[in-house]
Amino acid sequence: MSSTEATNGISRRAVLAGAKTITDAPALPGWKVAPFPLRNVAITSNSVFDRAKEGMLDYARNYPVDRWLVCFRAQANLLPKDNTTQPSGGWENFPSGSLDKAVEQQWGDAEYTRGQNKNGADGLLRGHFAGHALHMLSQAYAETGEEAILNKINEFVSGLKECRDSLREMKYNGKARYSHPGFLAAYGEWQFKALEEYAPYGEIWAPWYTEHKILAGLIAAYEFAGNADALDLAEGIGHWTYARLSKCTKTQLQKMWDIYIGGEYGGMNRWWICTTSPRTRTVANFLRPPHFSTLTSSLTTVVLVSISSTTCTPTSTFHSSSVTPKTRPWATRISMLMLVRVISRPLRGTGA
Repeated sequence: MSSTEATNGISRRAVLAGAKTITDAPALPGWKVAPFPLRNVAITSNSVFDRAKEGMLDYARNYPVDRWLVCFRAQANLLPKDNTTQPSGGWENFPSGSLDKAVEQQWGDAEYTRGQNKNGADGLLRGHFAGHALHMLSQAYAETGEEAILNKINEFVSGLKECRDSLREMKYNGKARYSHPGFLAAYGEWQFKALEEYAPYGEIWAPWYTEHKILAGLIAAYEFAGNADALDLAEGIGHWTYARLSKCTKTQLQKMWDIYIGGEYGGMNRWWICTTSPRTRTVANFLRPPHFSTLTSSLTTVVLVSISSTTCTPTSTFHSSSVTPKTRPWATRISMLMLVRVISRPLRGTGA
């Protein structure tokens, strides 16, 4: 628990997950509203909202996890040759519906040159819907407490972990194919490299937007369902994100985020890092508000890296006046309970 949570007497995870230890959560200092758990929200029966909720719960209970995982498994070489599982469709699809093209797009940094993707934008958002689905399952479990939904969450996260572990072992010319062991996506790392080289929409399609959906789903699986592997995967994405973005110049970052559709980064700017470890202090410095405002990129608040959760507190210097016009100012209006992500350990098994 962070010092702020200790001061307020509440745990963010307990508040969101609706833990029975939370009764009447106190309002935060200076706030006229108080957080409340999902179990305190009820929808009137026989209303249009109730019907919509029941429809979503039916979907949560019955949709196959394998279909959410299939794009990740294709990327990680974990699909059998006789695979018949298909993605969900729409934006969550193989390029032109082709598994072979999805496998082709496993490219890492070293094997991709600008313009190499000749297939266009189709399929380049794959993985984002899976992140939404994991978030949905986690919230459904927080409300219903159904063991069947919890089992699906655990199956989902276990599948993602298998994919991440497989990506760590992939090689290109005898070296690691991807730049960091925390990398997790449903396509190769090439989209991020191409964005850093100002590739337009059509060659790429908003890779950081998709990464946010995956990250948000993992955080929800930890917060609402207590899945520790989801936290480990989220940490890995955080370390990898810092490893990539810390190498970019301020001018480069600004040009990246200005690219139509390709540079869209979704809600990545909602994730805030706290760290007191000397080993990761440069990460915290890189992501501190004065620094990310000069980088004109709210995306640089994304990474989840912390060693000590007992001394990590929200910053008091995060004000809209410190955010440049290119940064999304609405992020400053989100509760610190949304912005602060306190993680308890470094990425497991990597030394990173």
